[in-house]
Amino acid sequence: MIDITLQIGELDLSSLLSTYEVQHEVEYQHLMTSLDGTEHGAPRYRPVINFSLMPITDAQAAELYTAIRGMYANVTYTDTFLGNDVTADMRITSNLQAVFGIRSINGNRYYKGGTITLRQRTVI
Repeated sequence: MIDITLQIGELDLSSLLSTYEVQHEVEYQHLMTSLDGTEHGAPRYRPVINFSLMPITDAQAAELYTAIRGMYANVTYTDTFLGNDVTADMRITSNLQAVFGIRSINGNRYYKGGTITLRQRTVI
């Protein structure tokens, strides 16, 4: 197992991860098809992080929500494709209302109920 880094701003979530996945979406800005049917284009790759967390406390949930509720966040993460840590501006693309919401019976813990998705603003 490799060590995973996930830090949103100053908030380090590395030890709280339940699932973690990095994908590189392939984009083509200009795609051209020649007369013989061959496609020509230059691929660009955009990292996307999907993660979920183990049960967290009310204070941790509030801190996480504060860190990601804006449109953009500065994120340091382990890119499993590149094999190193990367720092980039990411955009939150998941519905945060569906992620935060269920409180445990005793009221002491706040469970994250879904996957949070971060998409890098620039291509690599």
